[in-house]
Amino acid sequence: MTFVAIGRGGDAVQWLALAEGFRLEGHAVTLAGANVIRPYSTGTATARLRGIVRRLPWWIRDAFEVALSVVTVWRAWQAARRRGADLIVHRATTYDLAGVALARLLRVPLVAHLDAHIPV
Repeated sequence: MTFVAIGRGGDAVQWLALAEGFRLEGHAVTLAGANVIRPYSTGTATARLRGIVRRLPWWIRDAFEVALSVVTVWRAWQAARRRGADLIVHRATTYDLAGVALARLLRVPLVAHLDAHIPV
């Protein structure tokens, strides 16, 4: 089984297409993340919260990202325990430890995709 932790918005569109590609190749895919996957969803409470967070100082935005990572790890770990996992594919972000934490907890390989405009 393939396990995928993903984000939202444009990256959700990319990851939904990637998950479909895995499925077409015969893999079972479980999608999990901090929120329900809704590409370009703007009317949800989470979308409104993100709009507020974007206007806050950088250190609050970074703390929010860390909190989302903790939620992602918890939800993804629960899904992986229920269905099993032999691979984690994760869209990594700044300060993101979710993929590494899951790979270590589940003892499975991790493929991390960094799609961000930051120096590496």
